[in-house]
Amino acid sequence: MDELFNDSLPQDAFQVGDFYYQIIDDDHHVSVCRLANEEIAEVHIPAQIEYNGQVYHVTEVDSEAFDSCYNVIAITFPEGITRIQCGSFSDTVNLAHVSLPSSLRVIEEFGFSHCDLESIVIPEGVTTIKGGAFFDCVELKSVVIPEGVTTIDAGAFDDCIELKSINIPGSIVTLSGGFFCDFKNLTSVTISEGLESIEEGAFYGCKHLPSIAIPNSVTSIGEEVFNYCYDLHSIVVESGNPVYDSRNNCNAIIETASGKLIAGCKATIIPDGVTSIADYAFAGCRALSSIVIPNTVTSIGKEAFKDCTSLISITIPKSVTHIGENAFAKHIQVIRKE
Repeated sequence: MDELFNDSLPQDAFQVGDFYYQIIDDDHHVSVCRLANEEIAEVHIPAQIEYNGQVYHVTEVDSEAFDSCYNVIAITFPEGITRIQCGSFSDTVNLAHVSLPSSLRVIEEFGFSHCDLESIVIPEGVTTIKGGAFFDCVELKSVVIPEGVTTIDAGAFDDCIELKSINIPGSIVTLSGGFFCDFKNLTSVTISEGLESIEEGAFYGCKHLPSIAIPNSVTSIGEEVFNYCYDLHSIVVESGNPVYDSRNNCNAIIETASGKLIAGCKATIIPDGVTSIADYAFAGCRALSSIVIPNTVTSIGKEAFKDCTSLISITIPKSVTHIGENAFAKHIQVIRKE
């Protein structure tokens, strides 16, 4: 190993076979702190090692342990590994195949960032996926997340530009703001019963997402959640949701108590009884070509129809007494009913 890597090793690191290790506690547990043989393409981390006559169990992979190990294309983890630390495999740019153990509990920040993974199955037992864990895995197309994962930080899958499908298990309570922002190739999202909050801009810019179903458990939805989702044509809130509805198959999300329409799409039909259209409700609906505003609406929020480039004109009923700033794209002809 070259001098640079030797300098980066902990002083108490020791080599056994193809890896350097470090003792992490008095219970004979060790972590992998560096790959010693950088010519290896397919890595098999052992479950235990023997050092100075003592058997040690391998339970962690240290920060940057495989950072920039360009020859590595596949890694098999043993049962017993519980934590992949910050940046453990960051910039292992040719890493395409990973087999994660059921003992794994946490994937720390940037654990697999900039890798060549095409799919990943998160094992049951994992509870936490930290921010940037799979950042810039540009070939990643499919992720399977099991029930039991309770936390996925914002940015965990940022810049995974080829990601096409993902399931949100019911064990996750909050979908962080901007979680799927600009996932341009995302075409399938399943939200399981159990999720309670979808924060601001969670699906902003998911251009090719065609449909979304909101389960009964969701009781909080932020602004701009589906803005600039050009292909979105179906929005369904499950009947029985205590806070929101999509009455009369309207393809929109309506706050039931207030009658406020908070999010629409290109196929939305605003039903009678809606009292207001929220800020940004249709922003970026570029395929929306016509919309009828019923005479129950009294307020239209700011930038409600911003960048609705296919909408040529809109008629405002006399019932509307408030129109927010820049509610309509500049090219839209606004016709006021007398």
